[in-house]
Amino acid sequence: MWGGGGRVDWVARCYRAVTAAVTAKDAAAFLDQFTSDAWIRLGNADPVVGREALTAWLNEFFGSFSAVEHDFGGVWSDGAAVIVDGTHTFTRLDGIRLSLPAVMICRMDGAHVRRAQLYLDLAPLSMPEVPESLRRAAESCAA
Repeated sequence: MWGGGGRVDWVARCYRAVTAAVTAKDAAAFLDQFTSDAWIRLGNADPVVGREALTAWLNEFFGSFSAVEHDFGGVWSDGAAVIVDGTHTFTRLDGIRLSLPAVMICRMDGAHVRRAQLYLDLAPLSMPEVPESLRRAAESCAA
């Protein structure tokens, strides 16, 4: 972890709580780390705003894979702005494992995330044919 001191340590714990909730496919546990009016934007898609919409969005996302493992990379903080990176190895519904890098930029409100911009290309989860490079990446992470 780099920069930010105690705030960075807290954010690392928050990130781990969020990834544990994704692993468990538990939208409520995920949203416990966010404000009630939070929004999340995936890539250049429109933001998903508020608990009801986020719960539906998360449950749809959770249905797109059978399992996921997380490899925490690092966290950087500058006041209320936090950047977290990692690699997520998904097991698709057809059993193929894929490792996908991700970066999340968060705007904090006290102890909760108010806004999250997530850079994670989820397209390979639904591709009919998976590029060999993504399969090799998953195999090397599992080793």
